[in-house]
Amino acid sequence: MQNGFTKTVYMSKSEMLNHADKYSKAFNKADYEKLLAGQIPEKDKWKYSSFWYKDFDSQSLKTVLRRLISKWGILSTEIQNAYEKDTSIIKEDGS
Repeated sequence: MQNGFTKTVYMSKSEMLNHADKYSKAFNKADYEKLLAGQIPEKDKWKYSSFWYKDFDSQSLKTVLRRLISKWGILSTEIQNAYEKDTSIIKEDGS
């Protein structure tokens, strides 16, 4: 920031795996480890299309940045509204 304030947030890979396992409905930590070990048959790999499986590093970076910004970032009202909408659940009736 212009006043010199900086903040750094770190998460280990095990913390990130636990986070993804807890908060992503499409991700399973045990299945991810099997996928990395090559224990998933080729015909079943289509089941692992979540970006947590396809690009774990990018999803991890996004998660750390979101945590950093949501707690320490100064957000404009437009960004605050976008962040709230991105994390909200929208029902079929639009509510």
